[in-house]
Amino acid sequence: MALGKRKSIGENMPVLKYDARVGRFYTQDRVFESGSWQTVQCDCTDNFEAIFDLENIEVGQINYPKGALPETKLVRAGEPIPDAPGDGWKEGLRVIALLPDEQAPRELLSTAIAVWVAMDALHDVYLEDQAEHPDEVPMVELVDVEEIKTSMSTSWQPHFQIKDWVERPPSLPVNPAPRRESAKPTAKAQQQRGPLDDDIPY
Repeated sequence: MALGKRKSIGENMPVLKYDARVGRFYTQDRVFESGSWQTVQCDCTDNFEAIFDLENIEVGQINYPKGALPETKLVRAGEPIPDAPGDGWKEGLRVIALLPDEQAPRELLSTAIAVWVAMDALHDVYLEDQAEHPDEVPMVELVDVEEIKTSMSTSWQPHFQIKDWVERPPSLPVNPAPRRESAKPTAKAQQQRGPLDDDIPY
């Protein structure tokens, strides 16, 4: 085939979640077991590290409709954040991460303030150091999770640091395709919504 394989990153990527209620990272995958598709979630917090594609981090509005993939209205970091298209949308971010020993990158979408603050601080360090590391991407590690209490709630704030800089892997293209929007949820999809599809502040 003359066109070759597309290097696109779309909405069907495996998922990386951060649950700010408990301060834990999870991988989430769809697997075919016992004749049907199941969602499998695994805690990956201990000794967490990953390549974060901070060059292509996006910010904007995110919505989690019941029974469907997340909806997003995103722009590159530094551009004006778009207005919320409707009820249920919250400001958030998207970063692509590649975990050690995995070939396919994962998508981290989050509307949690804790994640926003952590990524903002990490991105500042990235911008300071990136000129010394052309064509490289940062290997990031989780160094601490801090409990943040307010009068309304308790959340857990992650703290990251850049552990190393590595050559950009082929699975993280310099100019990735934009995230495609998912179809609206059907009544059947809403009925099939499972316990791992809850709207959590990750």
